[in-house]
Amino acid sequence: MEPEIESISGLERDTETFMKIMRLFNSVSGKQQEVEIRFELMRRTLSLLKLHSSSNENELILSDQYQTIINRWQNLKTKVMQAKQRLGPTLKEESTLIIQDLKSFQNKIDQLIIEINQSTLFQHQLTFAQAQQLLNEFSNRQKHLDKQALDYKQLQSLLDANIVDFSKLDQCRDTLKHLNITWKTVRFEFYFN
Repeated sequence: MEPEIESISGLERDTETFMKIMRLFNSVSGKQQEVEIRFELMRRTLSLLKLHSSSNENELILSDQYQTIINRWQNLKTKVMQAKQRLGPTLKEESTLIIQDLKSFQNKIDQLIIEINQSTLFQHQLTFAQAQQLLNEFSNRQKHLDKQALDYKQLQSLLDANIVDFSKLDQCRDTLKHLNITWKTVRFEFYFN
């Protein structure tokens, strides 16, 4: 991960590369809480060893290793911050292209919502199998958009812009979940009545 972060020069120019970089940043951010919890557990373990250990040599070795791990993590976070700083001016220069991509992403979300709302899923004449097929198609599209959303959120925040309304994607997910429950209920009622 470190070599990839170090390779960010600030000369990147296309949205796909920016998205790849955002995934890298998201990966580090996603691990931060987990790593910090582990550090705390390691610190407590070292404290217990210090109290109950008769060997100072083992304690020193573990303490040195613990400090090395913390230093590497801090170094990684610093590299991410520096990469973001190098990337910032390029993002500003390429903001027109990125804004177009963000608008396109918003259009994909809006189009999915329109298609769901205009679909036959709200009609009782549909069979359960037909409903499941439609729900699966819409769910796959929604999941694909969800995967992209994290990267677009990072890009949008780095641009300090508010173009994509990510809450619509949440609403879309909820609508599909409720439609799925509704159709399972309809199927259940059909078989038992």
